Formats: sequence, C-alpha cells, structure tokens
Amino acid sequence: MSQVRLINKWLPLVLIFTGVGCKSGQKTDPDFYDQFFASRIDIKKTVTDSLKKVNVTDFSIIKAVVQGDVFTGLAKPFNDNYFNYFIVTGNLKSKRIQVFPNPFKRLNYSSVSFANAEGKLFAISVTHPETLYRYDYSNRTLDSFDVSGLKLADPGSLLVFKNKVFFSYTPYGCMVFDLASGKTIDLRNQGIRVVNYRYATIAFPVTDSVNIISGTRASDNEISLFCIDSQLTKKWEFKIPEDFRIRNFKIASYNNGYLIMNGSELAFIEKAKPGYIWRKKIDNMLDLIKLSDSNAIVISKNVTTGKASIMYNVDVTSGENKWEVEIGNAYFIGKHIGLADKGLIIVRNDSNVLAINRYNGKVMQSYPHENSDNLSFDLMTDAITGINYYYSSSGVIYWSSE
Repeated sequence: MSQVRLINKWLPLVLIFTGVGCKSGQKTDPDFYDQFFASRIDIKKTVTDSLKKVNVTDFSIIKAVVQGDVFTGLAKPFNDNYFNYFIVTGNLKSKRIQVFPNPFKRLNYSSVSFANAEGKLFAISVTHPETLYRYDYSNRTLDSFDVSGLKLADPGSLLVFKNKVFFSYTPYGCMVFDLASGKTIDLRNQGIRVVNYRYATIAFPVTDSVNIISGTRASDNEISLFCIDSQLTKKWEFKIPEDFRIRNFKIASYNNGYLIMNGSELAFIEKAKPGYIWRKKIDNMLDLIKLSDSNAIVISKNVTTGKASIMYNVDVTSGENKWEVEIGNAYFIGKHIGLADKGLIIVRNDSNVLAINRYNGKVMQSYPHENSDNLSFDLMTDAITGINYYYSSSGVIYWSSE
C-alpha cells in the first residue's frame, strides 16, 4: 500500500477573480466564434489583467486539461525558467477562475502530467515517476503518494475519477491505481517489441460502473481491450486486430456500447459482454468525436487528394453513415472541429471557417479569413462529462449549451 506524507502548507493563493473577457464594438478575432457558441470565457485576458497587480505582464498557458467542467492550466511567464510556472484553474460553467503559485517545486513543466479532481490537483513527472503529488486548493497543503512500486518509467497522462488514478498513453499500456486502498490493476505488457502510446487509452467519458481500457498489444497483430469495474476487477477482455497501416486509435463511450476507431476500421462493441454489434471500413481515419448519445463524427483522409477532407456522421446503433461531406483542404486533424449551438459543426480549414448543419451535413456558411491562424482552436474533451470545449489561440474557451 502506498504511503501518504504531508509535505508543506502554502500561503494563501495569489488571486481570485471572476468574469469573462470584455467585448468592444469592433469585432476582433477572439469574438469571431461568438456567433456559433453560446458560452465563452476569456481566460487569457482576465488572467493577464489581474496579474499586472503582481508585475506579471504576459504569460502563456503551456498545458491544460478540462475534467469535470474544471479547467486547469500550467501558465508560464515569458522568458522564465522551467520551474517558475503557476496554476490557473476554475469551474468553466460558473466562470470563477483562481490562480495559485506552483506547488510542485521539483517538477518542471516540460515533463509533468497533471489532473484535477474534487478540489485537488494531482501531478507526476517523468523525472520523478516514483511520486504522485496531490495539492489541496482549499487548505493549500501538498502531500504525496509513493508509487515507486508501479515502476512507471513514463507515467503518461493522468485522469483521477472516483478516487481512482488512470495512467494512460504510456509506452506499454494502461494502469489504474486506487488512492484509498493502494490496489492496482496493471494492464501493461512490457514484453512486446514495438510500443505505441495511442493504444494505451481509455474510453471517454469515464463512468463509475464499468470502463473500457485499451491496455496493451496482446500480440504482434492484436490489441486487448479490458473492461474493469469500480472495484478494479477485470470484467472481460476482448481482442481486436491491429491495423498496421495507420495507427490512429480512439474509444468513445456510449450507453449501450463502445465505439472504436482503429486505423481503417470503425467498430461498435457491446458493453455487457465482449462482441461486435457492427464493424465497417472507413479508410484512413484521423479522428473520432462523440456528437451525441447516438451519433459520432469521423474524420478521414481523402485517399485521392491525400488531404484530410471527408467528414462522416455515423449512427452508432446501426453503423450507417447519416451523411458525409467534403470539407476541402482542411488545416486540421480533428482538433479544429467544434460542436456549436444552433445545430452547427464548426470546421476551420486553410482559409475558411465552415458552418455545417449537423443534422444533414450541408455547409450553411463559409467565412473566409485572411489570417486564419488567429482563429485556430484546440478541442479539449472533458473525460468525465464528455463535453467538448474549444480553447482558441487567443486564450478564449468556447462551448456549446446543447
């Protein structure tokens, strides 16, 4: 069982503030997406204005996650070292943001993985994989767990849910660690010849009943999917063929099953017991986004032109394509897609922003923009709620109310 030790107590947090970014009468790039998304918060502007009080004039958010509607980012002042960063965090729905000093003095931002859960920040580093840190925002204390027994050469990405720590995107597979009991379920296979971080993933959103995890390559031509319950008991294992041509792999969780993007095969498997409900071929898939409880958006590469330009709306019950649409010379791989309000899907490509009707796939509007790089955004899927947030290059987070 892991040991917990109290490290130190922090001084009060630096700042607490609320609000969203201000809008002017003249439309600017950060405001462009306001016509599509009902909700927004300008994190960069609000934090910048507030940090002037402590002589921080500019900064960049270098890493960020959204878990349970809570945004957490590592922010670094410009022209500073790897250890001098601070934490920006807060509930996006309430639009209340807090700033904390860096509680992890041993960890530099380039090697740290972190997760936010129930008012606490968890962190682990490639340089110190033997220690899992936990910072409590409310009483400003830092403690740690000895996880040296897990032998984490590379901890990968963190997700904390219901007192369980999920280690994913590691070289050899996934691992889940129970904070209370110290129990571990290790799904890694360190005997394989080739590693692929993408195969060590978790179906999102996670649940408190059963979760499916792509734990390892079972052999040189198979991948094992594991279903585990809240007690870290393995319910079943299901092996699927490995696609050697394109190694894009992703799992989305639905009420009655799991949708798996595996190279050029899209498949839906049962939740209660392992088995295919349907499977189909879509060449050169690049990304999978859960659109609703019954649909998914799949992006594939146009094999004729070699450009990522085909979008499919797939019915997960039947496997049928509800529609497909050519979206031109796309300047994205999945992450520049937004599920917006008014039934729209927003796609940013080379020089246009496309507004696509999510029900029939018709391009409703095309908005040319000379400086489209200023309109880029990254998709941040909440691993707990399943809500998609869109973090723009200008520091504004958008999301749909639908």
